[in-house]
Amino acid sequence: MQKMLKIEYKRIPVCERNSDFIVVAATQLLSERHAPSRIILEICKIIRKYLNKEVFLILEIKTSDMTKCMSMGFQCYEMDYDERLTGEFTLQKKEVTYRGYQIMLNQENIQEMKQLMNYLYQKKPYCVWCFGGMPAFAGAMKQFTPMLYTQFSEGYPGIPADMVVNYFKRASELYKEDKQFLLEHHVIIRDINIGLKSYQKSKGKLKRDCFDIPENAFCIGIIGNRLQSDCTESFLDVLKQIVHLHTVKDIWLIFIGRTVEVFEKKVAEHVKCKERLRFLGRQEEFAEAVALIDLLAATPGLGNGGAGVAAMNEGKPVVCLKTGDIVSCAGEDFQCDDISQYPAIIKRYVEDKAYYDMQSKKAENQFERLLIGDAEIAVQIKDVLEAVKGL
Repeated sequence: MQKMLKIEYKRIPVCERNSDFIVVAATQLLSERHAPSRIILEICKIIRKYLNKEVFLILEIKTSDMTKCMSMGFQCYEMDYDERLTGEFTLQKKEVTYRGYQIMLNQENIQEMKQLMNYLYQKKPYCVWCFGGMPAFAGAMKQFTPMLYTQFSEGYPGIPADMVVNYFKRASELYKEDKQFLLEHHVIIRDINIGLKSYQKSKGKLKRDCFDIPENAFCIGIIGNRLQSDCTESFLDVLKQIVHLHTVKDIWLIFIGRTVEVFEKKVAEHVKCKERLRFLGRQEEFAEAVALIDLLAATPGLGNGGAGVAAMNEGKPVVCLKTGDIVSCAGEDFQCDDISQYPAIIKRYVEDKAYYDMQSKKAENQFERLLIGDAEIAVQIKDVLEAVKGL
């Protein structure tokens, strides 16, 4: 990015930086049903409302030639973004108003990118705090102000930041080598604990008959923003076993998240029970869609913590592996060693009502344990920003 823009800046001394002006950068900002976007907006709200600092949002959008990527063997997906935010924008969220700029990272916009970078340099920001993705534009700001980085999956990122801010409680124990690697490379680490209260419970707006799903079916939810890549061949094999289990109720598979026809056809051919599949797509009323399922079966991978939290808020048990965001939220009561154990576990949920009710209550209790008040989160963020003074 620095080479593309052909501009260099001197580091702004800490005494000259504006401690009341924070740049928050992300590679996308969608609606609050998108868990990473919700986290960004909640943290921005806390910085603005409780710490009384101005937040300037930078949304850097990278686009790719999907056909070319796929022809080279990459399994990729298009990054969503809100076209209405392109350019300079003002965003009203609840009681807080933010200013920001959404910039398209391409050759045609180099002059616009230079102007935006110069504007931010003149503002002398206290720091730039990047959330998720691989920050390119915001990463170039590291020339003149400290760069903080927070990733939306469990573990510590290999990002050349001045500080890494992690909010998954288990990371410091499970990823000791990664943490040590960053410390050896003089990256400051702050492990904080955030549990946002922005999850809304469903109000019964959606009914199963809206999607032609029987009321007496036992519905397994497969949820995520990357279903096509997360639903591996081995995971589809497990889903096939699950849907063909002989149980007191018919088992249905409910996919919530964006899918394409090719993927849906692949799942149907693999599972061989098309009549018990439903693809709900993306649902603006996310909690309403989650309320339709009986249980969430997590895909293998690091993501889907937000889906797990939403499910537990509805009293829906979760089945997940020992690693990843979702188990960090759900806890040991819902984890297993391998996806090959999913069918047996799910069969018990279907046939043992007492067990299901017990786990449902545990899910609700776990959700309550996750919640942390804004004022407490503000104290933790204040400590993070205090540490920036030394950078």
